[in-house]
Amino acid sequence: MTVGSPVKLIIQFMIPMFLGNIFQQFYNIVDSIVAGQFIGVDALAAIGSTGSLMFFVTGWLNGLSSGFAIIVAQMFGAKRYDDMRHFVAMSIYLMFGFATAMTAGFLVFNVLRLMNSPADLMGDVAGYMGIIYAGLLVTAAYNTLAAFLRALGDSKSPLYFLIISAGINVVLDIVLIRFV
Repeated sequence: MTVGSPVKLIIQFMIPMFLGNIFQQFYNIVDSIVAGQFIGVDALAAIGSTGSLMFFVTGWLNGLSSGFAIIVAQMFGAKRYDDMRHFVAMSIYLMFGFATAMTAGFLVFNVLRLMNSPADLMGDVAGYMGIIYAGLLVTAAYNTLAAFLRALGDSKSPLYFLIISAGINVVLDIVLIRFV
């Protein structure tokens, strides 16, 4: 990304990131549509009532992974590959620790009660958030690896993975909710 027109390079790098943000929003939209169509109003309300918590969790993970990627990009640019590998490893350990702590915090502090989730929706809200938090380590892993790829100048590979995983999410939502 250091050779050529800076504007063109930035736009080429930015477009996959922009599309990736759209596909990340696609997850919650699909969950809402499938739950609303196949389960009912309470399930849809449960998903809707967790929006701010989901934004907080994913925002936190995105921010951490982006921060870790800065150091990786600096080491890559300086051709200090041993240091880069060290920072990648430490970042993975830290992300694993943060995701584990967030999951434990969800379980221990009963965040849903703190959010004043309606009592009649608590079962649906807890079920949905339980599924989300069960996959939190995978989400953290994706965000970290995607940030590392972007730090090395590749913004397309994370987009391709996100498109594939969004498609899998649609299929699994429908199959697991409709037929299980």
